[in-house]
Order: sequence, then C-alpha cells, then structure tokens
Amino acid sequence: MNIFQSLSDNILINVIYILYSILIIKYVIILSEKLKIIDYPTEKRKIHKKATPLVGFFYFLFSFFVFLILNLIGGDFSTKLILSVGFGLFLNGLIGLIDDKSSISPNSRLLSIIFIFLISISLSEKFIINDVQSIFLQNIIILNSPFNIIFTTLCYLLLINSLNLSDGINGLSISISIIWLIFISFYSELFILKMNSFLIINLLILLYFNIKSKIFLGSGGVNILATYICFITVYTYNNSGNLNYEFIFLFFMIPGIDMMRVFLLRILKGKNPFSSDQNHLHHYLIKNLSLKQTLTIYCLLIIIPVFVFLNFNNLVLHMILLKTITYFYLIKKFTN
Repeated sequence: MNIFQSLSDNILINVIYILYSILIIKYVIILSEKLKIIDYPTEKRKIHKKATPLVGFFYFLFSFFVFLILNLIGGDFSTKLILSVGFGLFLNGLIGLIDDKSSISPNSRLLSIIFIFLISISLSEKFIINDVQSIFLQNIIILNSPFNIIFTTLCYLLLINSLNLSDGINGLSISISIIWLIFISFYSELFILKMNSFLIINLLILLYFNIKSKIFLGSGGVNILATYICFITVYTYNNSGNLNYEFIFLFFMIPGIDMMRVFLLRILKGKNPFSSDQNHLHHYLIKNLSLKQTLTIYCLLIIIPVFVFLNFNNLVLHMILLKTITYFYLIKKFTN
C-alpha cells in the first residue's frame, strides 16, 4: 500500500481529520495570539509585512500527539517507541517555542537539541543508524558504538537545521515536508504509513493558511516536524531493507547543500554560521519570481531526481551530480 492508496481507502477518516485539523487551527491561532507567540516583521531579513501568529507547536501538540496516544492505546506501536518519539518531538518543539517567544542563543539551542536527540535514541535502537547500505559500493558498512550514536545525532542535526533554514518564505518548509513524507512512505510499514497520511492532511491544511500569510509554523512547529521526519526515516531505513544512503542523500540534498553553502559563506565573513541572512536559494528565487514559481522550482528540484532514481537506481550518482549542478546554476543565475 502506498500513501495515495492509504488516503483514498480511508476517505471518511480523512474527512474527520480535515475537519478536526481546521477546528484545531482556529483555536491555536487564538492561543498563539493570547500567549504572544507572534512573529513581528521588525528585522530587515523578515519579508512578511504584518505580525503573524506562530502556531506550529500548539497545532502539532493538539493534533499529532492525539494520534500517537490513540495508537499507543490501540497497541499499534510499542510503549518504548512512543516514549522515544514523544520525548523527542515534545522537547525539541518546546525548545523551538521558547526560541519563538524570547529567542535562545544558537549555541544553547544546538546543545539542547543534541541532548534531546541523545536521550530519545537511547530509549529505542530503532532510531539509531547502525549500518550504511550503498548501491555504489555494493556493500554494507557497519557502524559500531559509539560512532553509530554520533553519526545518527549528526544526521538528525543536519536535517533539523536544514528544514529550519528553509522556513524563510511561505509554504516552503511545509511543501518540502509533504514531499519527504510521500517518498519515505513508499518504503514504510502500515503503521508509519497511517501516521504519515494523517500528518500530510495536517500539513495540507497548514499550507493553505501559510500561503495566505495567516500563520507561520515557527521554530516550535518546524522542530517537531523535522524531528518526526528524522525518526521515521531512520526507523523505515532500519526496517525496510530497500533503502540505501545514496537515495536518502538525494532525497534530503537540496535543503542540505543550501544550508552548508550558507554556513560556509557566513564563516568566511566572520559571522556565526547560525546567524540569519537572505542568502538562501529560496530568497534568491523569491526576489526574482512569484511565490508560486519559487515553490514550483524548489519542489521540482527535489522531486524529479527522486522519481528518476525510483525507476533507474543505477543513475543515482548522475542524479546527485545533475542536482548539484542545477542548484549552483540557479544560485548564479538569480544572484546576478
């Protein structure tokens, strides 16, 4: 069963999810405004024009966590796995919420997230990368302790930061997350497929309001979303047997290399790599194109090479090279 079949086979349940999601979003907007969890366009790097509530943390808390608890009661997922996922999602989201409210220094935020990931993966080995399967090398590289813990945590940090840094224009981080969830669902077992379907519905509702500039995810929402994607990607990798690291690299590549390029630029300029600016690919695109065109180009840059890979595994290195060339071509073209 794939993600599209899962959505079509559960129409009534999905309609209930949609109505529930719309109801929740109305309440979390009010809650965010009362608690003053709001993004004010007071800095030069901000491109929105009016104060906007940051609802992601509360939205996922009231919707996604309900789904986890119901499936814990139903016995679809072990208590240990639920605790590991719930611990990571809630605390990383809380760190983001505090940052949204009063700002946390980049170093404190980084150390806090590292600590949370280390505790989370210690609760279940299902979320630890213990080997690397490669098409190119035609081999499996075993990662022994403690390197497997270090490598897993590093991968999680890279993903959570890359998704956070993509959250610079309306709809982008949500669109990227939907694409990632759809593709990882091709390899997921039934329970993960159900969770992904539920979350995709949540994200589609959020996407509508985000495109209209009614709400932002905020660091709290992005942290929860990125943490979930980290966990289910590694869980699926460990249980599928069909995933390999070239596909995963191709999958997460564009936000990843965009992050590394910007980090390098900041370091060369003597700045903190976690400081803010408008040097990301999506910033260059939005300055020259409409929001719709920007989202389309960015998403196609992720989607097309992955579709090619799914049909022609032997072209994975060609796709990685082509994707890299296309990325830097776009940077050069729209910077000029």
